[in-house]
Amino acid sequence: MIGQTISHYKILAKLGEGGMGIVYKAQDLKLNRTVALKFLPMALTSDSEAVNRFINEAQTASALDHANICTIHEIDETEDGRIFICMAYYDGETLRKKVASGQLSVNSAIDIAIQIANGLARAHEAGVIHRDIKPENIIVTRRGEVKIIDFGIAKLAGQNRLTKTGSTLGTMMYMSPEQLHGKEVDYRADIWALGVVLYEMLAGQAPFWGEQYNRKFADILAVQEEIANEISQQLRLKLSGEERKRLTKRYTENTEAYQLYLKGRYYANKFTKEGFDTGIEYLRQAIAMDPSYWLAHLFLGRVYEQKGRLAEAIEEFQQARRIEDAIPEILAALGHAYAVSGRKAEAQSLIEELQERSKQGYVSSYNLATTYIGLGEKDHAFEWLEKAHTERSFYLTWLTVNPELDSLRADARFLALLKKMELKP
Repeated sequence: MIGQTISHYKILAKLGEGGMGIVYKAQDLKLNRTVALKFLPMALTSDSEAVNRFINEAQTASALDHANICTIHEIDETEDGRIFICMAYYDGETLRKKVASGQLSVNSAIDIAIQIANGLARAHEAGVIHRDIKPENIIVTRRGEVKIIDFGIAKLAGQNRLTKTGSTLGTMMYMSPEQLHGKEVDYRADIWALGVVLYEMLAGQAPFWGEQYNRKFADILAVQEEIANEISQQLRLKLSGEERKRLTKRYTENTEAYQLYLKGRYYANKFTKEGFDTGIEYLRQAIAMDPSYWLAHLFLGRVYEQKGRLAEAIEEFQQARRIEDAIPEILAALGHAYAVSGRKAEAQSLIEELQERSKQGYVSSYNLATTYIGLGEKDHAFEWLEKAHTERSFYLTWLTVNPELDSLRADARFLALLKKMELKP
């Protein structure tokens, strides 16, 4: 087909081929721009299911207007009946090629994962589940922009499947257990797949999902513990006994409470009034199931603080501390809440306590920074954020999303810190 003109597109080169399509680079002769044309293979033009899936890809992606989702221009048909999709052409490479090159830094992997998550958040907001997130379906442009492609097996939440009964769509290595068993899936299938992709970016290989992880749901906490140990071994991490204990620590033994907590976090992280309210309800249910679940108390306090309900936030943070007094994150959250509610002496006392504890064990400088932010002491806040960067604190991955840092975002020092971390404002 190279050199041919189809409609007003001149085919320039073949870009790739898969089971559901052949993609060509082409020139749009009307608008004088480079595009990508994806053709349904000739052998599938008489397969109604394949045709419907192809059309579904165009319709689904074109309805999602987001910087991290591929842009669909149109769907058309050749004179001999071949359907094709015209989409934006991106000058870059697939994430698969970037992973294979072995040149992905940790910061780059985090940035790519955040962009994928942003694109998925937009899709999930519209009720669209991708169902085939994998490195081959992620393009990274030369400017570092991420584009999610191939919505061929995407579905709307509650929509009937686009496949025959009993068949399973997706790529096995990236499928959630529910997807592997051919069950109905929701947005969490995409989140699972993103987790696998992130692991692969960091480790250079896909995680090992063996038979030992084929458990009933009630064993999910044990599975997580085993996976955490497997990840540390695969990444060749040298963990102390205390660090390994924290990595595999169970915050609750109640699997139902854990599921309610996850739902609460998901809805609250939408940062909408409805999301906060739904998140609060789920978190309250989690705490009712396990009153000693300090992590649920901590996150509920954070949600209350976002809604301006400071007294309730402080009460939850204090309860979390009564349950587990040795967690710096609890002290930092309580210190920030004290500070923004005007209880500065108590906030300062917690800063001193965190500094004292840092002499006995690791306390992230990020925790001190957030308390200083609550006090309005920006110079001290940036001093501790720089220390957090030096110590490579993983909390810095929250820089672009943590509302506690909103008062710093216009400061040149904040922008400089984002630049050093290769994060976008």
